Amino acid sequence: MEVITLDNRIEYYLNDQLHRTDGPALEYIDGSKLYYLNGKKHRTDGPAVIWSDCTKMYYLHDQLHRTDGPAIEWSNGDVEYWINGKIVTVEYINFLNSRRTQALNKVFIEEIAGHVLSFL
Repeated sequence: MEVITLDNRIEYYLNDQLHRTDGPALEYIDGSKLYYLNGKKHRTDGPAVIWSDCTKMYYLHDQLHRTDGPAIEWSNGDVEYWINGKIVTVEYINFLNSRRTQALNKVFIEEIAGHVLSFL
């Protein structure tokens, strides 16, 4: 891994691409942090971009994406919902989450039924 320190930021590279698995690949002196894997903004356990004004942006594979909340949380409190790089409504997010919950409940009920039947 190559680490480059500049006047206003630290950059982490692997194979000439911004890349870091244990923290942000770009760290600015103002506190802004950007997470990259293989040259793409990407983070699965939080926002991939955190600006110094507290704006947060969630990316997967270089696309704005989040299914459990807004993909962009602006510092002024405004929010935007994105899936796979496309803006969507909060109603669509809620619909997806309700479908996911229904599917998980169905699997859970089928597993319970299977255990009850095997117990009998």
